Amino acid sequence: MAPYSRGVLFGPVKDWGLGSTKLLLESNGEGDFKVRHQLTLENVTNWLAILKFQELGGEVALATAVSTSTRQHREFSGEGSFELAVTNIERKARGDEESFEVVDDTTAERAIELLNKGLVIQDEAVNG
Repeated sequence: MAPYSRGVLFGPVKDWGLGSTKLLLESNGEGDFKVRHQLTLENVTNWLAILKFQELGGEVALATAVSTSTRQHREFSGEGSFELAVTNIERKARGDEESFEVVDDTTAERAIELLNKGLVIQDEAVNG
């Protein structure tokens, strides 16, 4: 399959140190509506140096986010490709994008929670 020429393609993280990592989240809105937003995870390689992140199982949470992404890809049953479908979701969620970085105990706890709830995670290596 030829690579897409535009947009952000989602896939498993290959190198946490290449730059910003995006985490796409989905939560329940009113009624049957799903609310999607995304976080740009900054300096992920530095998170492992935060003791609280380590104590809470940060490496496992990062691996969980990647495996969830892989599972979503494997189970995708929509039209077209998974990457294009998620890229379209990402484009629509750009207005709600926030930056997130682990810098202390509180943000370490929040990171674990977010990583475990992530729908898809992506890193710069996927986009070349």
